[in-house]
Amino acid sequence: NHFSIEFFGFHGWYVGSAGYDLSANSSNFNARVAATNNVSKSIEAVGNGWYRCSLTATLDSSASPTSVPRINFLFSNAATYNNYTGDGASGIYIWGAQLEAGAFATSYIPTTTAAVTRVADNLFMPVGSWYAASQGTLLARALNGVNDSVVGIAALEKSGSVGADRLTLIRASTLQIEAMSRVGNTNQFQTAISGNGHNSSNLTAFAYQPNNFRQSLNGTLSSLGTSGNVPTVDTFRLGAWNGGDRYYDGWLQTIKYYPLRVRDTQLQLLTQ
Repeated sequence: NHFSIEFFGFHGWYVGSAGYDLSANSSNFNARVAATNNVSKSIEAVGNGWYRCSLTATLDSSASPTSVPRINFLFSNAATYNNYTGDGASGIYIWGAQLEAGAFATSYIPTTTAAVTRVADNLFMPVGSWYAASQGTLLARALNGVNDSVVGIAALEKSGSVGADRLTLIRASTLQIEAMSRVGNTNQFQTAISGNGHNSSNLTAFAYQPNNFRQSLNGTLSSLGTSGNVPTVDTFRLGAWNGGDRYYDGWLQTIKYYPLRVRDTQLQLLTQ
C-alpha cells in the first residue's frame, strides 16, 4: 500500500521525492526527508482502486550535466522510506507514468515512440434542468498562465452563434478579467476589473439578470449594469469560449454556477 517517487536531476542527486499511502489516500509521509525541498505532491482517487499520484520538483542546474533527469519508483511496506523487496505475491500496478516540464502536472499525454503534443482540454456540456434561463451567477477561481490574448475562463453560450449570444468570463489582458452578456451580436453588459497577472490566482464571479448585472474580482465590485438582456444559451463551456476557441492557459481550480442572481453583498463575499 506504500510507494515512493524519487526525482533525480542533471547531476545524479535527488531533487525531490514523495511518499504515498494508497490505503489512506495520503501523500503525507516523506520518502527521503533530506530531499523534499521545492516539492509539491498530490494523490487523488480516480476509481476502481486506482490513484493518480504526482510530484513536482525544481531541477538543479543543467550546466555541465553528468546525468539525465529520471524518476524512480520504490515500494515500501510501511509509512517510511525503505527499499522493500516484496513478498513474491502482492504488488502495485503502474500505468501512464509521465515526465514533463512545467509548474504542475497535466493530464495524461498518450505518447508512443514519437513525441506527442498535448492538445488543449475541450470541456463543455449542454445546459439542463439545473440552468435558470433568466438569471444566474457564475463563479471561477483560476490560476493564470502566461497567455493573456483574450482567453476564455468560462462561458454560457448558444451553439451556432457562440460569439453573438453568450455570458462569459474572459482573461482580457495580463491583469484584467472581463464579464460580458451579449445578445444578437450586441453587448448588453461588459466590464473588466484589474486583478492578478501571470502565474497568479484570481477569484471572480458574474451575477446577471435583465437590467441587473455585476462582476466581482478578488472582493472588488464593478459598476452596476442597469440595462440589458440575458441571452438564450444551450452550452456550458470551461476553459475556452467562442465555441471551443481561445483556450485558457492556466488551471481552473473552482467553477460554480448558481441558478439565481445573488445579491451584491454576497457576490463580493464569494470572491474574497
